[in-house]
Amino acid sequence: MVDDGPARNAPAAGVHSFLTRDGLSPAEFVRIGQDEARSYGAETVPGRAVTTERVPAGFRVVLDDGTAVSGRRLRVATGLVDELPDVPGLAERWGTDVLH
Repeated sequence: MVDDGPARNAPAAGVHSFLTRDGLSPAEFVRIGQDEARSYGAETVPGRAVTTERVPAGFRVVLDDGTAVSGRRLRVATGLVDELPDVPGLAERWGTDVLH
């Protein structure tokens, strides 16, 4: 897994409406998911994928720092970014008092 940073819901106090995980902090939710993925042999690498290519053994992904990782399969999860309108005080309240 290539991970370039905080999850979209990082400012929130907790994850809600997710069976068995209601109220869990976003960071703990990510940690549990990464631990589970590692139990199946996955590795987590910090960085941002910039290019991918098919190679005989599967796929090769080059990261923004120039390093490359490879694997038999490729799953793309681009994530979302919340673009907040220019409303005074909104950014400071995002994830606590103001939600998407």
